[in-house]
Amino acid sequence: MFTHRKLALAILICLLACYVIACAEGGGYLPASKSNRDLPYNVVLIIIDTLRPDYMGCYGYFRNTSPRMDEVAEQGVIFKNCISQRSLTHPSITSIFSSKYLKTHGVTANGMVLAPHHKVIGEMMSEAGYLTAGFLTKLCSNHFVRGLDTVYCFEYHRFEDWETEDTVTAHALSWLEENQDERFYLWLMYKDPHWDYHPPPPYDTLYDPGYTGPYRGDHQEAQLICRDRIDLSPEDKYHWRALYAGQINSTDTYVGMVMDKLESLGLADSTLVVIVADHGEELLEHGWAMYHGQSIYRQCQHVPLLMRLPAAIAAGSVVESQVQCIDILPTILDAVGLEHPPGSEGESLWELISDPGYPHSSYAFQEGSHGLINSVMRDNTWHYIYNPYWSAPCIDYLTEELYNMAEDTAEQNNLVEVYPALADTLQEVLLGWLFPNQLPCEIDIVLCRSFPGIDKFLVAARTTAGERSSAHLIMHYGNNYQLMQYDPDYNGWSAWGEGTNPGMVTIESLCQGTAQCRPTLSRDMMSDLLIYGSDIYKTPSEIDREKPQTVELWQNRPNPFNPSTGVRYFLPKDCHVSLKVYNLLGEEVTTLFEGNQSAGLQEVSWDATEVPCGVYFCKLSVGGMSRTIRMVVLK
Repeated sequence: MFTHRKLALAILICLLACYVIACAEGGGYLPASKSNRDLPYNVVLIIIDTLRPDYMGCYGYFRNTSPRMDEVAEQGVIFKNCISQRSLTHPSITSIFSSKYLKTHGVTANGMVLAPHHKVIGEMMSEAGYLTAGFLTKLCSNHFVRGLDTVYCFEYHRFEDWETEDTVTAHALSWLEENQDERFYLWLMYKDPHWDYHPPPPYDTLYDPGYTGPYRGDHQEAQLICRDRIDLSPEDKYHWRALYAGQINSTDTYVGMVMDKLESLGLADSTLVVIVADHGEELLEHGWAMYHGQSIYRQCQHVPLLMRLPAAIAAGSVVESQVQCIDILPTILDAVGLEHPPGSEGESLWELISDPGYPHSSYAFQEGSHGLINSVMRDNTWHYIYNPYWSAPCIDYLTEELYNMAEDTAEQNNLVEVYPALADTLQEVLLGWLFPNQLPCEIDIVLCRSFPGIDKFLVAARTTAGERSSAHLIMHYGNNYQLMQYDPDYNGWSAWGEGTNPGMVTIESLCQGTAQCRPTLSRDMMSDLLIYGSDIYKTPSEIDREKPQTVELWQNRPNPFNPSTGVRYFLPKDCHVSLKVYNLLGEEVTTLFEGNQSAGLQEVSWDATEVPCGVYFCKLSVGGMSRTIRMVVLK
């Protein structure tokens, strides 16, 4: 008998199914209801991926690429010298959201997740009573959406970027209309002008209509230029930059739509609008790079920062002082009367807006690839880069570089040999910031083993400088070196090295500590890992009890990676194994292993040289069981 209760349950199930389907296709959000009219202002935070300020009209660009953002600058305040903490999206926006440096929050690469004890802006605004929402073309999960009542995500992977941004903007405008009577915090995330450089008409030909060369602005083309170090003609360089500028025009129109909606709803005077980029972009100023992740030059660290709040910010305000992206959160919290979170490392800019002479920190710090390269900027003038180890694929860095940004905005004239004393001073400032009260440090070797028959050895170490020195602990063996990664599962440092007999291994840290060991032969890799994990030696029976009893697939190392990584898994018995890699569309990319394997710990490597950067999934299938991990290729 079909009762009313069953009918109601069936309807509820159908409604939930429709909502799940809508979300899976990029649509759907459930408005929350809060009574919060006593809060002073709304907040709209617009983050634009890969936007260089020197390609915007309000920062002096000769083309009219950003008329609507220029209006925001005219109606509020423009910060002329805002510095990002990392030229990579996930670490940079984590710093914006938490007001913490990478060395504190630990998200040093794309794909990493912020520990829950670090609060982000969405959580703070929600706890204060704001209705919170995010309309996003990327960063649709993990800590980026913590605290948001509404998350609308329409990621760019299967669409042209402008189609994605069209859809996200339309839904954001509808949400504003539905919730205009509430106090809200709204975050908009736009991907363009990030590559691919494919602006929609008319912006695709706006700045270089007569181009007949071979390039379309694809990221695969940019990767090939980098990999093969192809020297482009002046016409080709001009075209790449014209496409990039066109994408800024396109995104500017969406910013204008949001501003128009606030005005039409009568919310413009009561809404703090903040516009910022996560980082900039290299456009062949250094080496062969048309990307950002491997650059620590000003082209990638200098970002636009605009704020508009007619009730509290005087129109036409200009701040020339050097500020940082970690200063944004404290400024927003001051504007709406909320306390700063414990451990906040940024400084509020609120006083600086009304008083340009208000004292502010002279230094801005940036962390580069895996922390192997770092830099400090002083007083909008000097930029010192320290790179004792890292070799970038597209850029030929020197160990030390020093630039006068006031006279050399493109950072082409290295002045280290001209001003050696200044370089030494800035190096001391930089290392003192990286390792406060930790010079010198000591390195403790926990494990130093080689394994027969598999051409690998394992060294585990840690330093008195603490976890942060993960990015500055380097293992040297023979003519090789590699960064040692921190692994919280084993409470120590670990790194795989190649070769069964590496000879003496030297471990060095930027905090001035060194140690040496010679790997000794070991037959049981799993036992060594368990010993390493517990930090004490155990009896064979204890080790036996702790070995996995089922199929286990561990996170690949390193991750993110370029170009190769290792995948380890454990088989409790002899069996048939399938290990495959899939892309975000569920398409098979490659088979890493297919066949029978013996019980025990296994390791397979994947060389991702031929695949584009992005997120991939590695699936281990054994019998009726499967395990999956997420891997990030970073180029």
